[in-house]
Amino acid sequence: MRYDSFTRHCIRVLLCTGLIAGTSAAQTVFTTTHSYAADNYPGVGELGYVDGDANLDYVVSNSHSWNLSVFLGTGSGTFTPGPTTALPHAPRGVALGELNGDGNLDAVVVLPSAGGVLVGGKIRVLFGDGAGGFSTGGTYAIGGFPVWVELGHLDGDGLLDIAVGKQSTNSVSILLATGGGLFGPKTDFAAGFSVEEIALGDIEGDGDIDIVVGSWLDNRVVSMLGDGSGGFSLGNSRFALSPKSIALADMDASGTLDVVTVSSGHDVVQVFRGTPSGTLSNYTSYGTGEYPAGVAVADMNADGVPDVVASCVGNSVLSMLVGVGDGQLAHAIDSPSSAPGWHMTTGDLDRDGIPDVVVAEPLLDSVSAYLGDGVGSYLKYCTAKLNSLGCLPKLYAYGTPSLSNLSPFYVTVANLRSAQMAMFIYKVGGAQANHPFQGGTLCIGPSAIRRTPPKNTSGYPANGQNCTGTISMDFNKFALGLAGGNPDPALLVPGNTYRVQVWGRDNGASFGTTLSSAVEVTPWL
Repeated sequence: MRYDSFTRHCIRVLLCTGLIAGTSAAQTVFTTTHSYAADNYPGVGELGYVDGDANLDYVVSNSHSWNLSVFLGTGSGTFTPGPTTALPHAPRGVALGELNGDGNLDAVVVLPSAGGVLVGGKIRVLFGDGAGGFSTGGTYAIGGFPVWVELGHLDGDGLLDIAVGKQSTNSVSILLATGGGLFGPKTDFAAGFSVEEIALGDIEGDGDIDIVVGSWLDNRVVSMLGDGSGGFSLGNSRFALSPKSIALADMDASGTLDVVTVSSGHDVVQVFRGTPSGTLSNYTSYGTGEYPAGVAVADMNADGVPDVVASCVGNSVLSMLVGVGDGQLAHAIDSPSSAPGWHMTTGDLDRDGIPDVVVAEPLLDSVSAYLGDGVGSYLKYCTAKLNSLGCLPKLYAYGTPSLSNLSPFYVTVANLRSAQMAMFIYKVGGAQANHPFQGGTLCIGPSAIRRTPPKNTSGYPANGQNCTGTISMDFNKFALGLAGGNPDPALLVPGNTYRVQVWGRDNGASFGTTLSSAVEVTPWL
């Protein structure tokens, strides 16, 4: 991600004009938040075991105070301040790995303007002492205004090599390890577009590490295919909406890595499906909070499917987008953050088997740890009934379930037969159910069921012979009596849990009906 004067000016304008709003009490996918004062303008941080115990630690670069801060993990989800390492110039990207063979975790830090902006920057290798401190291991000239660094096994010799993204020369520099924490001279490989952030992974499935480049300035995501010897050739590029941060994960269980980015100017997460040839598909986008700047992928709700978390500067939230398992993302759950967050990383801080999130917050000179609850606020449960066309109706939820404002909370069901009548059925309170009903499963309970006004499912062509049908409803407006029907008064009681499912017509199915999966929600004021 970029921390240039234009970006800082825009964020200051948002803060001064009140466009970055505080977040009131809200439902969250995190049980606890711990915030810590950092040095001046913490930018990029990574998790790793830097002090020799079994607890994850956090290392973050501070670009305005020219140093590196270490926060030592306690194993309970909290940190204690560790050593600070001075640097000769303003750092940006940082990567952790064992470089010199002593068993301690080391670091590589990018110094973009170490030789002056016109000359180009450097990287500094720092050797860990096993107690959280670092000493200088070497400095390497890079040129081309480097902004991002990653470590990976690029040439097959078992030693970690260095890849550096360079903004002004549209290239990536590779430095191959020679042993003992030393590296050979850089070799530059053209990316074709400006380079703001890079990610490493085997995106074509041949066993060799490849590079994915995000170009915020040129609106592109680019693949660079590794040859296993430290060389790279251009794969393909795809148009992307201002990609700000990159993560690689197998989002659709295909065995091939996909690319996940956030678009800061368009408030979306973008997913590019990967293929065995390393070619990226066009993106599919999903809504987030305002001005997402960082992204991470982890199984946040313990269902075996990767989810996406985005840190959003504009409205100080962490948006979790629930993975469906087929590469799609369902609803976004917006959890309030303690400050506008930028770069983020995930790991198990409290050793409970559930991913947690650590976010750098440069605008307030802080970092925060958010401990995951392993469930997620919107619990989807029960299995939908396969319809007569072989499609599985899926329920999604998106937005903020609140009784104090009219911000939308949409519940949507897709994969329905088009041009058929359907309606939402719901129940307030009671236990979850798994009740056989009309050849499927009644998820919300067999009694005291209420319904919303029926609607015709959309879809094209509108002939009822395909699964393009969807219906959607803003349940905030419905609960407030602003969307027709006769809502249950219990919907307006804070803390009351309600469950929603869809029932619809399917003239080719047994019982002539369809049933979707369900969602459980507890709204707040």
